[in-house]
Amino acid sequence: MTCAQILYRDSSSIDDSEPIYLLRDRSRWGTWISSPSNPGGWTFVHHREVPLPSRTQLKFGNPSSQALEFVIGAPPG
Repeated sequence: MTCAQILYRDSSSIDDSEPIYLLRDRSRWGTWISSPSNPGGWTFVHHREVPLPSRTQLKFGNPSSQALEFVIGAPPG
C-alpha cells in the first residue's frame, strides 16, 4: 500500500502524559509538513515516520497542494 498514514501510539509506556501521533509516509509523491515550531518552513517527508504534533500543517504529494492542519483536541463548537 502506498499512502500517508497518521498513527497513534500509546505513550503510557514511555511515562508521558501526551499521546504520540506519527505521520508515516509510504506514498509515491511524499508529504510536506510545517510544524508549529517552524511555521512557514516546509519539510519534505518521504518513506519515513516522523512525530506529528498538534497544529502541524500537511500538504500531500506536492508543495503547492492545499495545506491541511492536524489538530489534537475536541472539535470546535
